Amino acid sequence: GIVGPLNSDVAGAEIPVASAAHLAMVSPSASNECLTKALPTCLVAPKDLRGGQPNDFFRVVPTSDLEPAALVAYATGTLHVTHVAVASDGQAYGKAIRSAFEAALKVAGFAPVTGTDLDPNSATAIDAFLAEAKNGGADAVFFAGRGDGGACKVQPRVAAKLGATVPFFGGSGLEGAACLRDLGPAGTPGFYTISAGAGTVSERAKVAARALLTAFRAAVKADGGNLPAREEVRLAVSQSVNPHFDLNGDTRDRVFTMIKASGQPPAWVPGDEVRI
Repeated sequence: GIVGPLNSDVAGAEIPVASAAHLAMVSPSASNECLTKALPTCLVAPKDLRGGQPNDFFRVVPTSDLEPAALVAYATGTLHVTHVAVASDGQAYGKAIRSAFEAALKVAGFAPVTGTDLDPNSATAIDAFLAEAKNGGADAVFFAGRGDGGACKVQPRVAAKLGATVPFFGGSGLEGAACLRDLGPAGTPGFYTISAGAGTVSERAKVAARALLTAFRAAVKADGGNLPAREEVRLAVSQSVNPHFDLNGDTRDRVFTMIKASGQPPAWVPGDEVRI
């Protein structure tokens, strides 16, 4: 077995090869949901990646499609916001995240005070959205988009129009250098994005390695002390209890870390953990 891959795109390329070889993989960071879940938005189904072979891909981080639910849980449960204004950049990723966030809000018993798609590079469009948010009594803003598409240009205007302490949320697509540049040198209290998993990648890699080593030990024991076949090790990984994987190979310990843009100039700083 192998610890990895770290990247979801690499995982998508490696899974067919590893499946044919019955080689177990345990990733500490690849979180794309389409690697394990057959969702309508996925271009390739997990069973097609595996070529009809049993699942060989496991991960110790939750899937990215759960980000909106985790953000809602944190916003309403920890920060106690109740009136969220929601918008996206109108692109495929942004619209999908916005839809999922609004659905999670509804499950939690809330509804957006306003919702729209807009161009984050247009100050006029942002200000029109924030005027509606203010009229609706918004106490938080969620914006779905990517940092390299200008999504973080919304936050300074939120601070100016609604107040510097009003929380601003977005999915993991915000995280990156482009977002920090758009925030400018001012402090950014209340800016949150999210990362799958708890701890650092190296810490999660240790958890993945432990799962593989424990599975190998169990397979050796079951084979009477002999060198086990790869399929026996793969099966032992699937039966792991710490970490515990579901039938798709996804961790049952669904923990996310809130990431804040903090300091002057701002930098990404891990914060609270949220479990769903």
